[in-house]
Amino acid sequence: MPENKTRISFYLRNNTIRVFTSALRVLDKPKYVRFLINPNTLKMAMTEYGQKEFTSFRVSRKIFEDSKDKSFRIMSKKLCTLIANRMNWDPNKSYWVEGRIYPEQKVVVYDLTSAKEILLGMGHNKHSNSDIKAISN
Repeated sequence: MPENKTRISFYLRNNTIRVFTSALRVLDKPKYVRFLINPNTLKMAMTEYGQKEFTSFRVSRKIFEDSKDKSFRIMSKKLCTLIANRMNWDPNKSYWVEGRIYPEQKVVVYDLTSAKEILLGMGHNKHSNSDIKAISN
């Protein structure tokens, strides 16, 4: 994946969001991250944030120490439900969205309208291009 691109995954059945650790590093290894959704463009920004709120989540320091961890897991029924309802996603399915990293602004922007379904098979969560189906809204 090119250096300025990343992905975020939504596992709605489990109320789980996975963010690539490389995207968090661009935000200078934040203590918290916050998600902001533009209701007009349906783009979601991830930024560093200084405190815990509804739209922010604590980032474990361990995620930056363990080179094996390629993603950070966020458990949030409220945020998953909010996004699934807004985007008309099936709450029993999983989706991934490509994002763009803006290192100078320390922000990552995900276009929720470009979501693709993750087709899970054989009990694993890894996906290849053959496991992905485009979603049309």
